[in-house]
Amino acid sequence: MERIRFLGLVLGFLSFLVYVEGSSSVLAIADPDTPIEVNSVRVFRNFTETGDQIYIIEQDIPYGSEPSEDPRDAFRVGIHDGTSLVYTAPIVYYNHSLSAIYLTAVKALTWEATGYRIYVSANPSFFTVTAQNSTNLPILAPNWIDGTLVTTPGLVGAHILDIVRNLEGSSGLDLLTNTNKLNTAGADIVESTVVFIRDKVPTIFATSSAFPSLPTPTFLKGGEATYTANQGARLSGSLETLGLLVAGKPGLGPTIGTFLYFILIFSVMGAVLQITKDITATTVGAGLPMVLVGSVVGILSMSLVFGMFFLVLILFGITFILGRMG
Repeated sequence: MERIRFLGLVLGFLSFLVYVEGSSSVLAIADPDTPIEVNSVRVFRNFTETGDQIYIIEQDIPYGSEPSEDPRDAFRVGIHDGTSLVYTAPIVYYNHSLSAIYLTAVKALTWEATGYRIYVSANPSFFTVTAQNSTNLPILAPNWIDGTLVTTPGLVGAHILDIVRNLEGSSGLDLLTNTNKLNTAGADIVESTVVFIRDKVPTIFATSSAFPSLPTPTFLKGGEATYTANQGARLSGSLETLGLLVAGKPGLGPTIGTFLYFILIFSVMGAVLQITKDITATTVGAGLPMVLVGSVVGILSMSLVFGMFFLVLILFGITFILGRMG
């Protein structure tokens, strides 16, 4: 009996802890110092693809001392269609800042439809949602800004610069350069909230990763290009005809020509070798000149000439070493 009573006390205590923990998690963050605001909203169409939409929101979640919790966990921005939130995105910064919701063409809402509102609200997991930490703003006719894939990025960039100028005034931070471009601090804020912004609107950034446009250099012909050009129309046609006669397939003319020319080289080298009885002299006196001739007329590539040259060096070196050893 005492054991049952003890277990009952333990379960009751654990239940109390769960209740307290649950209650404290809901009220873990203090409400903003003053009611939050949605300062502005603009909807742009055709930003990265035809028919897509990007919602740029300027909001203020005022805290003199910012909570330690990440604002992306504590607050969210969303689009309400009059019945429920249809799309949401996290808030990246406390106090006066901006947010963005990007919808692909497939997910895009009815353009210029009435009844849509932008909500900025506390996360119920951290707050008891009240008028102090939740607000909304209707999307009115002037807020829908249509454009093309060419013009919309510029419109988005200009509007973002306007918002950042407002942020400078309210925060005292230096976010723009003297040339009205986003400096490093301003770029960090914008890029962390607006997708594709640097790719689509690089001109609003003081620093850009775009590569400069350079003229295309003019190169001299390489060895292979010269070899091909040296063939000439008559030789190329003859080799192609020979390839068709031998193999019955087009495009084999150069291969057949190279093969036959090597037979000629080795035949001449064999005849010379019979006379000189010296492989090095045969290679230098007969083989290498014929390879050079084949390269000049366009039958053999320069790579074969270099290969033959190195072969001669090797044979000469072997003959020289063997001669010294004898």
